[in-house]
Amino acid sequence: MKSIRLAAAAIAAITVLAACGSDETSSDTPTSEVQAAPETTHDHGDAEHDHGDAEHTHDDAIEVGAENAPTLDLVLVEDPAGGWNLRLDTTNFVFAPEHVSTEHVAGEGHAHLYVDGIKLTRIYGQWHQLPTLPPGEHTIRVDLSANDHSPLSSDGTLISDTEILVVPGDSATQADVNVEVVVSDGQVEGGVQTVEVPIGSLVRLSVTADVDDQLHLHGYDVYATVAPTQPGVLLFDADIPGVFEVELEGRGQTVVEFEVS
Repeated sequence: MKSIRLAAAAIAAITVLAACGSDETSSDTPTSEVQAAPETTHDHGDAEHDHGDAEHTHDDAIEVGAENAPTLDLVLVEDPAGGWNLRLDTTNFVFAPEHVSTEHVAGEGHAHLYVDGIKLTRIYGQWHQLPTLPPGEHTIRVDLSANDHSPLSSDGTLISDTEILVVPGDSATQADVNVEVVVSDGQVEGGVQTVEVPIGSLVRLSVTADVDDQLHLHGYDVYATVAPTQPGVLLFDADIPGVFEVELEGRGQTVVEFEVS
C-alpha cells in the first residue's frame, strides 16, 4: 500500500492511500437491528436524488381511511453477492411508476427511501438494492407516497417502516483509496484536488467541515451529512468511469473531484 500526499499544507488536507493493484418519521413498529456484511457491489443504475421533487411534510400527507389504508413492512435481505437489498411487503397498494408525478389515485404510488434521515431515491417496486454504506449504525426508512409524492397516512400516522442496519468493520481499512478533506472558513485546505482512482476501487472520503451541510457525490448520487462535530463519510465503489465532483450541497461548493479510469 502506498501513501500519496496531495496537499502542500503543513497539516495535509487530503491524504490518499491507494493499494497497489487494488482491486425520520418511522412507523409504530419497533425497529430491529441487523448485522450487515461489508458491501462489495453497488448498482448505480437506479440511483437518484430527487431535487426536482417538492419536499412534502406530514402536514401535506394524504389521509387514507383505515378500511382501505395500505400497509408496509420493510425487510432487509442479505444479497449473496454482497450488501443488502430492501423488500417492501405491502397490502392495499400498487407500485405505479408509470403514473409518477401525476395526480393522486387511491391505492397506488411509489415509495421514498431515507438513509440516516436523508432522502436518497424513489422506489418503484417491491425490491431495491441499498447503496454502499460505511461501517456503523444506519437508520433505513421507507415511506409510501402517492403519485404526486405526497406522503400517505392513516389515522394521523405516516405509512412508513424503519429498520436499523449495523455495518461492521472499519471503512478506512476496507477501502482501496482513502481521501480526507478539511473545509474551514469556507475554504478547502490545500485547494480542491482531483484524485485519480483506478476503476473497481472501493473509495472512502471523509470530510471535516465547520458547517452543517450535506455531501453529494455527483454521478454516483451518494450522500452523507457533515457537521462541525461529525465528519461526513462517503463510501462508494468506483465502477463508473469519468470525472465526478463532491459538493457541499447547501453552499454549492466543490470540495474534491474523483477521476475514475
